[in-house]
Amino acid sequence: MNKKQGTSREVRSFLGYSLSLDKKVKYKDLKDLYEHRESMSHYGQALIALAVHNIGEKDKAKEAVGNLIDVAWVDKKNKTASFKFTQKGWWRWWNNRVETVSWALRAVMTVEPSHKLGDYFAKWLMLNRQGNHWYSTKDTSFALYGLTLYMGHYKELSPDCSVTISVDGNEKKKLKFTKQNALTGEGVVFMRGKEISDGEIEVLIESKGKCSVYANGFATFFTKEPKIKGAGNEIFIERTYYKLKEKKKKVKTYRGVITKLDYERIPLKEGDEVKSGELIEVKIMVESKNDYEYLVFEDFKPAGCEPTALKSGGIFENGTWINREMRDEKVVNFLYNLPQGKQAITYKMRAEIPGKFRILPHKGYAMYAPRVRAISDSADLSITD
Repeated sequence: MNKKQGTSREVRSFLGYSLSLDKKVKYKDLKDLYEHRESMSHYGQALIALAVHNIGEKDKAKEAVGNLIDVAWVDKKNKTASFKFTQKGWWRWWNNRVETVSWALRAVMTVEPSHKLGDYFAKWLMLNRQGNHWYSTKDTSFALYGLTLYMGHYKELSPDCSVTISVDGNEKKKLKFTKQNALTGEGVVFMRGKEISDGEIEVLIESKGKCSVYANGFATFFTKEPKIKGAGNEIFIERTYYKLKEKKKKVKTYRGVITKLDYERIPLKEGDEVKSGELIEVKIMVESKNDYEYLVFEDFKPAGCEPTALKSGGIFENGTWINREMRDEKVVNFLYNLPQGKQAITYKMRAEIPGKFRILPHKGYAMYAPRVRAISDSADLSITD
């Protein structure tokens, strides 16, 4: 493989990997790629690790996978792993996160199958599905390749076991898993109303035989308590109010010195008061455990306040594009894309009508994945004359 001007290392690493499957390439052809792997994308690093492994360079493959593992973005609480991208320049196909994690999973399961990050990569892929597929047919294919390798390593494609699901000591369902229904068998237990006991609920899943069992539990409910605590699944929301105090400062520009209006942000604690006419900033901090698309964040305004913005429309804020709708009872923010990590959403409102007001929790959810949702804490606000 001769290096050609303008051909990226990522493209050559994919060619090298493809040729290595049929032993049509030697290490001398991959040496430049291997020695410069740390300057490549995570996608390219996974490919070159697989390529050198395929031609018998096992030690070099282990070193390359070790480098890949070292830069993985690990969420220990969620037990998932993916990668943060530092793309220079415009978009490139090899920075698709689903494909990158899929190739990383293949590299780990091929070279270091006992490493715990194999489990973490697999779980990240499963949590980032859109129904029964991923974003495109291409990344769906690569995800299935990686997960099939993972399942094959743990012999999950040939189970032979029975599974019993019990809730609070009462058997609810019994299932039998074999090779024939390994990918189709499904056990769902749905309970509602008086079937659910107060307090802690004990769910016991027992298996007998050879198989791996994966389980998830979801609960939806409403509460009558005066103070509602925030909760979430995959996304989490924290809402903070700030009283804005005007301050003016001198700023030098090419036209001379001008006076610029700025604000001092004073956090409002529970029980604090604001005066009618004062400005309040609402800050919504969203933490996302994975990459999601098409999300809605609804902020119910206090009855005595009105947003300062009069028109709905698009706005670029804190590194993301938001479509914002100003409605009678709430401010609604639509995000096309929410990457893993934290994202701030802010807007201003003015205190108007004196009184004591209870504020409903902020509500966020994924439009096409209803299980991805969260609420913030409720709040109280006092407005004086």
